[in-house]
Amino acid sequence: MKKTPWLKYFVDIVLKAQGQARKTIEITLKNARFFNQYKTQLKERQLKTITRMLQEGSDGFKGGMTAKKYIE
Repeated sequence: MKKTPWLKYFVDIVLKAQGQARKTIEITLKNARFFNQYKTQLKERQLKTITRMLQEGSDGFKGGMTAKKYIE
């Protein structure tokens, strides 16, 4: 089978999507394990803050987490 540029592009996109999906699943499982382990030990405000931080994903908060952002 001859590889065309389009086929190579398509396969590369599919592989990249699979990698991103795997990363998303791994992060989701890690977060779920964290919450299951600590949910009874953390206060509501702490859980809310951690949830917000995890929602930001791997990019995190612009400028990092500050006391002002924590208060908000």
